[in-house]
Amino acid sequence: MEIGKVILEPSVFDIIKLSKTLIQDTEIIKNNGQKIKLVTHDAFIEVCLDKKLLRHIILNLLFNAVKYTPKNKEIIVNISVSDNSISLQVSDQGMGIPKEEMKHLYTRFFRAKNVANIQGTGLGLHIIKKYIELMEGTIAVESMLNKGTSFLVTLPIKL
Repeated sequence: MEIGKVILEPSVFDIIKLSKTLIQDTEIIKNNGQKIKLVTHDAFIEVCLDKKLLRHIILNLLFNAVKYTPKNKEIIVNISVSDNSISLQVSDQGMGIPKEEMKHLYTRFFRAKNVANIQGTGLGLHIIKKYIELMEGTIAVESMLNKGTSFLVTLPIKL
């Protein structure tokens, strides 16, 4: 990616349908009692983005939410649209990220101290941030220890 090998391939698709499919794909890795809820006011939202990159972004956020959220908790995927952008928010009720470590969150190979016992490489958020920036979007995060984390991805509707 950093040497220019990732090339955007925008296509027109329904982000709601894609999100529903990806939520179903996470069924096999969910912890006992976890639920993933899709919240949106729209039955169909057509976007023109790189579907492959967006798929990777959503799956990474979902997998992280499942991985860091205990049993019997809910994960919420909220999708909304404005005039020129789409917002995708993935919120969990997991362990949260220590405040002092938030600034390193997108650094390659970074893993917060409170997740040392959980498998991971520290590459996922670094990669998806690069994908989001490549699609001219932004990512923001809010987190509280032992309360949960919420990632908000905002992308233009059309590349």
